Amino acid sequence: MSKDVRLRLRLSLRHSPRNTGIVCLAMYVAGLTACAGQVTAVALHAPPRPVSPHGFESVTVYSGAPPLRPHVAIARLNLDRASEPNEQGANLMIHRLRERAGTLGCDGVVIGGLGDPDGKSVDATCIVYK
Repeated sequence: MSKDVRLRLRLSLRHSPRNTGIVCLAMYVAGLTACAGQVTAVALHAPPRPVSPHGFESVTVYSGAPPLRPHVAIARLNLDRASEPNEQGANLMIHRLRERAGTLGCDGVVIGGLGDPDGKSVDATCIVYK
């Protein structure tokens, strides 16, 4: 977004009282985003077939054990949390992992557990079906 567009948006929000709800919603979403942290990926194996980025909606979430369907783990994902987990934060973390898996072209993500002893990160494996 250009500086000019941001300035116009900022001025329109500042001078319009009915946009207060939009500003509050934006601040709320920004706060939730900070709780979820950043997802990093480390490549593991080459995918068994060509993959392309897709939406998070088509990424299946597995908890603990991987699926029985033949697959290849193509990346290790790690999500660092900025705050203590709660139900809303947990849902956002899963959403973030699914988004990142989708950008990598993965069919599923296997959530493996806490990535560090303090519980400040979550590890997952990004998988592609054979």
